[in-house]
Amino acid sequence: MNILITGIGGPTPLGVAKSLKLANENLKIIGTDANKFAPGHFDSTYDKTYVIPKASDKDYWLSITKIIKLEKINFAFIIPETEVIEWSNRQSMGLLPCKTILPDIKVAKFMFDKLKVSNLLEPLNLSPTTVKIDPNDLLNESLKKLDFPFWVRINKTAGALGAMKISENEDFNNWVRIHQNEDFIASDYLPGRNFAAKLFFYKSKLQLTASGERIEYLMPNLSPTKITGMCARGRLINNTNLINKAELAIRKVHEHLSVNEINGMFTVDFKEDFNHNPLITEINIRPVSFIYAFTLGGINFPLEILKLATNSSYNRNRIDFHFKKEYDFIRGVDYPIMLVD
Repeated sequence: MNILITGIGGPTPLGVAKSLKLANENLKIIGTDANKFAPGHFDSTYDKTYVIPKASDKDYWLSITKIIKLEKINFAFIIPETEVIEWSNRQSMGLLPCKTILPDIKVAKFMFDKLKVSNLLEPLNLSPTTVKIDPNDLLNESLKKLDFPFWVRINKTAGALGAMKISENEDFNNWVRIHQNEDFIASDYLPGRNFAAKLFFYKSKLQLTASGERIEYLMPNLSPTKITGMCARGRLINNTNLINKAELAIRKVHEHLSVNEINGMFTVDFKEDFNHNPLITEINIRPVSFIYAFTLGGINFPLEILKLATNSSYNRNRIDFHFKKEYDFIRGVDYPIMLVD
């Protein structure tokens, strides 16, 4: 079977590829990325790779369709969120060049916007109060819903770009001077633990679930929050409360958008408030970088997704994965993810 994985410059696609290879050496994995120096182009985990135009480029579909036909691709894992949105849009027109499982385009665009997600979920006590920052608002009227301290961060895309804890007006004013023309939001500050719930839906049925905790980050001194978007140490955990909250949130988004069928892999991020109550900070429309840690712990999301998508006789009962032991996972700048006791 021939598999396509997009966006091979990052650790998440590599985790997907390694998960598939660990389970089946006979799978042929084709990788693509717009950056010719993306590390995946030089990684033997991929059987073959291609440099392609960016998803926003007019030649993107011409290039990737040619690769899919040439390599006889059976299934595609679309990883970068910008490509998920592009493929979801193509899906809405019935023009996908190969099989994949992705959310509806309305859902993908909505979840990519953290402000919209937070504003929808806050009345359900699932998300913190969140407002859009207007750098031209000298009186900071938009921030009156928040008390000090609060948290500022970029609204769209993953990672911790521009994230900072604001403790007083001077902090905020200095921060605004640096970030004049960006799309940023401010939220209630959440001081507690950082969690992720992974849920995979297929034809509205919740098929796969598992949860983890982020504890430390790679190169934390690069960010004022010590959060860099790349987990250096985490833990595989058994937390049904996170799964239940995440499922409720995902179904609420679909209900809000009048989208009847739920499809795709979602990673729902949580942080605890001052009362240790986990609140949703964002919903990613893809797996995240420590997907391979779950594989090492016993739940191979990529393999299960592939089986569900391509084998009609495969057992389709829901799997709520329970780790026999809540192992820590670690990763260094030059070290792959590993589980430690």
